[in-house]
Amino acid sequence: MACIHALASISETWDDLADGDELNRADAIDAFRALLFGLERNPFWARWRPLLQFHVEQMTLLWETSNELERSADWKIRCRAFFLRESANLLVPAVVSILHGHERALQCSLALWEFLPHEEPDQWEFRHEPRRR
Repeated sequence: MACIHALASISETWDDLADGDELNRADAIDAFRALLFGLERNPFWARWRPLLQFHVEQMTLLWETSNELERSADWKIRCRAFFLRESANLLVPAVVSILHGHERALQCSLALWEFLPHEEPDQWEFRHEPRRR
């Protein structure tokens, strides 16, 4: 779905910029095209914008919260940052709900969360040094 891909491209580029990561020029150009006019031309986004924008705003809030928690000296708080970062995946079941209803969205959500990494907390990078900015 083009709408999800556009939002993913925009958010990944934003995250890379915020983290000071190296950016692929073509990916950055694609993300800014999606942001500036791609979403507005997308019929799914146009129809469901109020609902989708609410979800995107919530994901952004959780992403910003995660970025702050990553700097904590307490590794348990840094672990919470890991889970908050994964909240970006909540948009997919929301879109499935719009298209196919609650039961399919629940199936999608279960499959999505089962797919995510299953490391023990002591294996997470957040157990070690806090992230510096």
